[in-house]
Amino acid sequence: MLEYKISEYSVYGKCLFVKFGAVELISGLALGPRILSLKLGGGQNVFYNDVDFKTHQDGDVFKAVFGKDSFWRLYGGHRLWASPEIMPVTYYPDNDQIEYNINGNTLSLSQRTQRVTGMKLDISLKFGYEKNENSILVSHRIENTLDEQKKITAWALSVMAPGGRAEIPAPEIKSGLLPNRAIAMWPYASLDDPRLSLSGGNISVGFDKNKEPFKLGATNLCGLCRYYAPDKTIFEKASPFIADAEYPDFGCSCEIYTCPDFTELETLSPLYTLKKGESIIHNEIWTLSK
Repeated sequence: MLEYKISEYSVYGKCLFVKFGAVELISGLALGPRILSLKLGGGQNVFYNDVDFKTHQDGDVFKAVFGKDSFWRLYGGHRLWASPEIMPVTYYPDNDQIEYNINGNTLSLSQRTQRVTGMKLDISLKFGYEKNENSILVSHRIENTLDEQKKITAWALSVMAPGGRAEIPAPEIKSGLLPNRAIAMWPYASLDDPRLSLSGGNISVGFDKNKEPFKLGATNLCGLCRYYAPDKTIFEKASPFIADAEYPDFGCSCEIYTCPDFTELETLSPLYTLKKGESIIHNEIWTLSK
């Protein structure tokens, strides 16, 4: 069973502290849904926390859409977005109270319906997935509540602690003379960036606090990506690849972004056209190890 309590956490106000075996997790209750902290056996938080609110969005264009007192902050941790990225709508100010429910080993976090986009975002976490006490099934849900259709992707972003290395293992699918993976590069990313390594069948991106941002994406047929955190914790998340589905960003189902403050490990669902009342479910399996 889950052990839990409500308490203040850093600059994030009231949060929910959850413990299952050696896994410790903190989720926001005054913002989100966001998983702000995840650690194993008293180790360090594998996620980055932007306690100084360095990364944010506001300004006249932003306030014209969301209201004069609105703002978006990175906050850090793990969040759910909808892709493709559109400014400013993607940066919905997720600063409302979060409803939570605990049922056995499952924690559910529910956001109020977004007043501008008409989307409703929920995250549920089932601890001890498949009898592994260090694994969590993370289910992301986006519902369209508007009459107009939306063609979107569920976009799950884990903002990782600085100083580690992100990795996408090569797929083990034998395709003969046909390709079995694709890589997409963002305009500000260079192929000769020293943080990028294509070695041993892996796509690997390191961290450098003195370098400009870098981003790539991949058709990740094996569905697995990893982050080797500075405290020697390995964070894995796996999301099933759906063959013949349409993925965004030139077919990317996994993306890695790094900048001077943090690294993001991102998975994406296929693109879906949602009518009113329809939703996307996008699952990840998180596993922590040393």
